[in-house]
Amino acid sequence: MLELTDTLLHILHISIIIINLTFWMSTRTLRLAQVTLGLTLISWIGFGFAYGLGYCFLTDWHWQVKEALGERDLPVSYIKLVLDRTFKLDTNPDSVNTAALIGILFGICGCIFQTLRTYLRRIS
Repeated sequence: MLELTDTLLHILHISIIIINLTFWMSTRTLRLAQVTLGLTLISWIGFGFAYGLGYCFLTDWHWQVKEALGERDLPVSYIKLVLDRTFKLDTNPDSVNTAALIGILFGICGCIFQTLRTYLRRIS
């Protein structure tokens, strides 16, 4: 059961990353991007006040599953884990965090732009 949960959390994690980075581009998927970007910001900033800026509740849950499966020495960042394991790297955690921040800012700016564009089209 833990292996299935681990796999499902990987799928969910990757899906949210893709949604945050790209789904704002289409008006059909804009609402989903707004929701996932909002939840990401709530986690990174809102929960970040209590657990540290950039805290991700999904990563926390995922790491609890991985630890129950016997995995140890997990990085703080899910993205670092994926990059390191997929490409057999040892990425710099600060570089990964900076790239993640740039990515989320890109998604937020794109989402705001598309939201305003959609709104202005409706009122004109």
